[in-house]
Amino acid sequence: MLTAIIIVFILAGTVTYLIVKNGMVCREEQLYSVYQKALTGTDKEAAVRAGQAYYRYIKNKKLSYFDEQAIVKDLMRMN
Repeated sequence: MLTAIIIVFILAGTVTYLIVKNGMVCREEQLYSVYQKALTGTDKEAAVRAGQAYYRYIKNKKLSYFDEQAIVKDLMRMN
């Protein structure tokens, strides 16, 4: 009986982990898409904000000097 309960908890934990991880991947893809769309426009301020949001998300809210440089490099390719 105890073994069955442990297996149920392990399965529940695994399912919860997979659901949360999938939601994070979807959020990352959404932020990346918004950033790429902003880079095709002409509003550089919007592109900077979108880039910062994307990099903060993938770096756990820590935006580094190199992230800022990547955003600047992307901005240089805007129209």
